[in-house]
Amino acid sequence: MAGTIKCKDGRITVFNNQGALVLMEGVSQYLHPTSSTKTAGVLSLCLRAPAPASRHEVDLGSWACTSTQQAWLAAARCKLWWMTPEWGSVRDPIPTETQMLLVRLAMEPEAEQGTYVFILPLVTEHFRSSLSQNGSAIMFAAETGDVETQASEVDPALLLVAGVDPFETIHRGFAAAAELPGMNFILRGQKPVPASLGLFGWCTWDAFMNLAEYRSNVTPEGILEGVKGFAEGGVPARRIIIDDGWQTTGVDAQTEREVILDRTEACSPACTTGLVKIPVSRSQAEILSNNPCTESPHPIPPPSGLAHVLFERLYSAIAEGARTGSKRLACYQGLTQCLPSMYRKTLARQGPDQGKRLRSFQANRTFERPEDGISMKSLVAELKNELKVQSVFCWHHLVGYWCGLEPLSDHFADMELQCKEVFFTKGISGVEPSMEFSTFKTMQVGMPAGERGAAKLYDGLHGFLQDAGVDGVKVDGQSILSQVGQGQGGGPAVSRKYISALEASAQKHFGSASEVITCMSHANDAFFNYKQAAYCRVSDDFFPDDAASQACHICSCAFNGLFLSELFIADWDMFHSKHPSGEMHAAARAISGGPIYVSDRPGEHDFELLKQLATPDGELLLCDGPARPTRDCLFRDPQKDNKTVLKIFNTNSAEKLGVLGLFHIQGSSWDRSHRRFAMFQHREAPLHALARPRDVEAFRSAQLSAQSPATGEFAAFQRSKSEILLLPDGYHSIPLELGGDSATAQRFEVVTFSPVWQIPGHVDARFAAIGLEDMMNPGGAVKDMRALQGSVEVVGRGSGHFAFHADPPPRRCTLSAAAPADAAPADAPESAELVVRTRTCEGHLNGNKHATEHLTSLPLRYVVIPENWTTVTWALRFEW
Repeated sequence: MAGTIKCKDGRITVFNNQGALVLMEGVSQYLHPTSSTKTAGVLSLCLRAPAPASRHEVDLGSWACTSTQQAWLAAARCKLWWMTPEWGSVRDPIPTETQMLLVRLAMEPEAEQGTYVFILPLVTEHFRSSLSQNGSAIMFAAETGDVETQASEVDPALLLVAGVDPFETIHRGFAAAAELPGMNFILRGQKPVPASLGLFGWCTWDAFMNLAEYRSNVTPEGILEGVKGFAEGGVPARRIIIDDGWQTTGVDAQTEREVILDRTEACSPACTTGLVKIPVSRSQAEILSNNPCTESPHPIPPPSGLAHVLFERLYSAIAEGARTGSKRLACYQGLTQCLPSMYRKTLARQGPDQGKRLRSFQANRTFERPEDGISMKSLVAELKNELKVQSVFCWHHLVGYWCGLEPLSDHFADMELQCKEVFFTKGISGVEPSMEFSTFKTMQVGMPAGERGAAKLYDGLHGFLQDAGVDGVKVDGQSILSQVGQGQGGGPAVSRKYISALEASAQKHFGSASEVITCMSHANDAFFNYKQAAYCRVSDDFFPDDAASQACHICSCAFNGLFLSELFIADWDMFHSKHPSGEMHAAARAISGGPIYVSDRPGEHDFELLKQLATPDGELLLCDGPARPTRDCLFRDPQKDNKTVLKIFNTNSAEKLGVLGLFHIQGSSWDRSHRRFAMFQHREAPLHALARPRDVEAFRSAQLSAQSPATGEFAAFQRSKSEILLLPDGYHSIPLELGGDSATAQRFEVVTFSPVWQIPGHVDARFAAIGLEDMMNPGGAVKDMRALQGSVEVVGRGSGHFAFHADPPPRRCTLSAAAPADAAPADAPESAELVVRTRTCEGHLNGNKHATEHLTSLPLRYVVIPENWTTVTWALRFEW
């Protein structure tokens, strides 16, 4: 029952079967209910201020309830680009730049349900909204990012949704928001599924990363070597993401010339200049004529002397890791503003890619070498034709490159480029104050004028990539548009224009805008403006050398994905197979429901782990949809409370099978004050958790056991032990211990739950499918199941040991192609009879005795599906 939610007399109240529950009191007189939505349990508020302004901030109110049952989960910006989750109660302040807030008002432990309110700040054409806290008051802010773009009314401004099921409440909230006037997004379920989703992938970013310079040294030869290595290891990469490093870029050309003119010697020429001429003296012209400016391959010396001391050493000494709002940060920012020219040249000499601009739509000289017969087009052709890669993506920034396009480049002469100053909003300056002396702030962002200019930008980028045979794009740095709206109608307006142009171009050049990965896009005026792009990175990067970030990455993916997967397929980012945390990352991604790809360096792979994620043909065994935290984890902090195990659930085979991942991730988290991942627990204590079928939302329904042929019992497969346990119902659980000081301590577990079926026509026969037991997500191999008279048919993909529970064992099992379109392999008969084998675990050998009385250990039965059936959708028929 959704109940109703109303705003009246300065109070927001929820009415349901528990009566009237007051959520907020002291609501601002400028927030008013609207009639924009008729959806049950949904309240839409608009803002009507007394005067026009570019930024409004008013009280949403203070928590009215002081019950210990009240708790909240926030998804809030931790950087300009990203969000992280945060947890609290009525005593705890919500973070600045909170963009989604789920509140538990009350809880009925016996019924395992409560009263929930989902609060969603909205984005209109000109205003974006967020929440923060001031004392005891929750503050609502709406801003344009442009002092000249003002209004007194923001409608709609905020959505509040009440319900008794937290997942349904969140879904109903996004669905209701999408229907409001002025909204510009659609839900994930309304978008086509991209063809690349089911392909095992490799991203070039970490694989070719030069950590000393924090830039990629990717080459066509390196990419080919890497792809060949995966094939030779038995796990072919079918989807390739060519990340940053392929484009023609350089530092701001004007600054580059100033740096060069500061030197006593000239640079040797390497290519023809691509820059428009600017007035210079004769001596300067002699230096610049020898300077290559299209790609900037000339060596610019690193900072030295006064600049080195002032900016690099002082940054390390006083600014890095300083608390938000501290005098140390303010002093360093003041230094950069007092000496802007010296600071700009220092950044140019450091040469970070984040300080560079795009100088041409063409690939750089590493990828375009006609004298060697090498080009982006020839690379993509070889990947597809010879190495059987099915999908190739290329990276680019939403504005071309980190500091935009180079205004002095001849390649963009018809685009009316302007260098736009970055004005960080109040929220971002509080969340990430170091942005005030970032490369974007110092160098400015080169942008084409208006929507037509954005269309030209993407037409140029995507036209080159289409001609090369590329299938899609990963688009980074998207949240910067919120900060460059001054004089352009505001950040939300700029975001809407650029994202609209991006999707139109992707549709034109790649045949589908669903083949777009949105990245660094956690500003709500970015993710609330997509109508076609299917993928969204749901967490900050995988940082292989930051031990404190590993568990945080999984946590952020799970909780950010809880919200963002309503709009996109959640992309949990790359990881390394040969990494201390590689197995845990692999398990999390295996049940995430999203794409799976690694960024291993060529030759550095754990193929035994990768074979648990992809079939020998490079296919992924995906879950039905997005993974989500279980409801008993939603309001507990699995990183810092020293007791909670993160549990995430998903389903396979159209919800006929459930899967539960349990992860010990206590001991580190994102430190919002020092703006870094922090590890605070060095001695790891073991944690205890319960795994039960009802953790999977699809198995909470009372109708499940009443549906034939389900008996109400569940078979549970613990992957770490290859053991099947019988649970009498969905309420009973398996006790697990994770973590501890031992080097061999288990930090995660994956449990597959399968409802036990009674075989029609055989009253005493029972069956429960598990899947391919050697895969990280065994049930992903099962695409469909149905009970027939005297038999069960399982349709699936993959090869290896197909595990199941059957009592008594079937008298016969046959393997065949599932449909005429999926013919049996050429070297195999049209159908084959498979031998049913049985393996008993230790618990079963000990007379079914188990530490917990309600658990019964079962013999594991399996058949072997030959590897030559990997490419075929097969059908297994078990007969009694």
